[in-house]
Amino acid sequence: MLSKLKRLFNRAERSPKFEQRLDDVGLSWLDTPADPLDIAAWDRYWTEQIRHGLGPPLFDMFCNDRHLVEVMNSEGMENVLL
Repeated sequence: MLSKLKRLFNRAERSPKFEQRLDDVGLSWLDTPADPLDIAAWDRYWTEQIRHGLGPPLFDMFCNDRHLVEVMNSEGMENVLL
């Protein structure tokens, strides 16, 4: 059994599909826009994030806005954009 595992993991030749470089896989959708003021580029960026399954449910797990909400409530704010 161990000899079979050793042969499996120590093969000299590998399948070409496993030797793809990250550039070949097409991960450019992970790059943020070069110009932070380019609205269309940000729209494309977030559209690609959602298309690849990285939407708000995932990102919200890493954000704790408790302090922001407390300050907004104490100041009577209803919107962070104004």
